Amino acid sequence: MVAQNSTLNSFLNMPMVSFTIPIFQRNYAWKRKHCEQFLNDILALVNTSISNNVGDSSQNNSKREHFLGTICYQEHFNNNIAEYSIIDGQQRIITSMLLLKALSKHNKIDPRTKDDIDRIICNSRDSKLRLKPMAKDIKAFEEIMKDSISEGIKSSGCIKAISIL
Repeated sequence: MVAQNSTLNSFLNMPMVSFTIPIFQRNYAWKRKHCEQFLNDILALVNTSISNNVGDSSQNNSKREHFLGTICYQEHFNNNIAEYSIIDGQQRIITSMLLLKALSKHNKIDPRTKDDIDRIICNSRDSKLRLKPMAKDIKAFEEIMKDSISEGIKSSGCIKAISIL
């Protein structure tokens, strides 16, 4: 096994990679408190970065970091495309994707940033979602990402999480 440090951005932005949650993993189970803590951690990081950069014109500020946790995966290849089966970190990966989707829908987001988010969510080669959650979560996740949420999935953990984020 090889361990390495990586940012969430560089991990999710790897080209020609898709992510799956194996069937032996639990369904998406984060509750309100987990989503709120995740969001508060992100907001604190952003607010700290903003307050540290006020009045600094050097443009050479050190990046703020937050330890998101360990993500373990097993790599498989299918037609020269890597598929990462997420062994540990699936709740954080799904929540990160849901947060990105929530951000992309914000009307004040820069169009280039929205395009960057869309490239993380979908493969550019075929417009398929890059993350495939467990069977119980996949319909809700897909509908969230395609902005077409039906009544039948309102009780999904993914639906509850996106409403918090």
